[in-house]
Amino acid sequence: MRVDPILSDLMRELSSRGFDLCGLASARRHDRGVPTPRQLLSTAVGDRLVVVVGHSRGWWDRCLDTLVEEPALLDSLDPIDEVAERMVEAAVRVSAPAESLPDGAWEVRYAHAQHPPSMRDLAAQAGLASFGPAGLGAHARWGPWISFRAAIVTTWPAPTAGETSSGPCEGCRGPCGPAMEEARRAAPIPAGATRLPLAGWRAYADARAICPVGTDARYGADQLEYHYTHGRDVLRRALAQRRRCSSKKSKTRSSI
Repeated sequence: MRVDPILSDLMRELSSRGFDLCGLASARRHDRGVPTPRQLLSTAVGDRLVVVVGHSRGWWDRCLDTLVEEPALLDSLDPIDEVAERMVEAAVRVSAPAESLPDGAWEVRYAHAQHPPSMRDLAAQAGLASFGPAGLGAHARWGPWISFRAAIVTTWPAPTAGETSSGPCEGCRGPCGPAMEEARRAAPIPAGATRLPLAGWRAYADARAICPVGTDARYGADQLEYHYTHGRDVLRRALAQRRRCSSKKSKTRSSI
């Protein structure tokens, strides 16, 4: 079995679902650099190729469209995470059915899992993001307005070296560092916490927004608030707006 056609199909399927920030990394390199209890990705048999799955701001609209079509998903623990899982697993299922893979199916590890892999390490390996003084990942085109959702651990051997490359944060002494320090003073993050303190999320968002790269790719107001708070009311508001926009478009088309 040739790897390239299936990998190309997978990348195409991910892109068609709004994941416009994907790359390749090494499971073993990941495991060497991260402490437990994060999930280890390599095996005793050998290294494994990891497909890193992320996106810029446009993926949000894909999510909202899915939730408009399937409102029952709003009752899930986190609707956005649920949609992400459905999209990633559908891409894998379409491009690489289990019966075509050697040694069993691939594993998908999610960034929202209780003990996730280090998406920071994988994104840096794949050359998808660099990390500056504030610890925020930034892409050369989209700046810090990116998110990483999953790592697809394949049964293929990993490349001998990652695709790590310099990014916009390399050597940067921008204002994000002091802004993030101020946010942490204003709203300290308790030890072991997995979410930011709700009362102080805007300070953290401001530290992100101060980056001069990708200003035209900034998240919209609802996407930004949900990114930090996961507030169900924010999601409902965004969905209501999405429905209104869809209704207006339908009326416009019918009048032509």
